[in-house]
This record gives sequence, C-alpha cells and structure tokens, in this order.
Amino acid sequence: MQGFVAAVAILSLVIPGRSEVEPTSSGSGGDERAYKVNGVSVCVVALAGYYGAAWQGVFSPALVYRLLPSLLSTATAWTLLAASLLYIRGEVCPRK
Repeated sequence: MQGFVAAVAILSLVIPGRSEVEPTSSGSGGDERAYKVNGVSVCVVALAGYYGAAWQGVFSPALVYRLLPSLLSTATAWTLLAASLLYIRGEVCPRK
C-alpha cells in the first residue's frame, strides 16, 4: 500500500498540468502559492496502473476489499487527528 501512495505522490509531481496561482487573501500576508492542476490526470494514470498491475497478476484486487475496513478506519483516525491539529494551530497562532 505504501508503494501505491508513493507512486501517486511521484505522479503528481511528474504529470504536467497548467499552473495556477492561489489568490492572495488578507490572512496570507500577501503570499501567493502556485499549484498544478493535474488531479484528474493523476487519478486516471494511477487507476490504469492499478488495473494493469492486477491484470498482470502482480497482486490480487481482492486484497483491497479484504482490507477495506482497516483502510477506512485508519483514514478516519488520521483525518480526525489532522483536523484537530489544524484547529488547535488556528486557535493558538492564527495568521495575521
């Protein structure tokens, strides 16, 4: 599973996409952040790689189904932790 996450992270850096600049807001201190709009392309390539690897017999797609409850509970726990930390950071030291 870690290999898939790493592959998607690398794909998001490698696959081209048009660059967008985040609009500045009063809370960001005038900083502009640039990002690439390539999410759909990354998703299509990652799913094609997943299905291609399953078709080639690299792994069984049933593995994802078997591990789905663990994957969902872990994702929920990490999301709750991340949201709590971001909330605390926003309350303790908000951007000015």
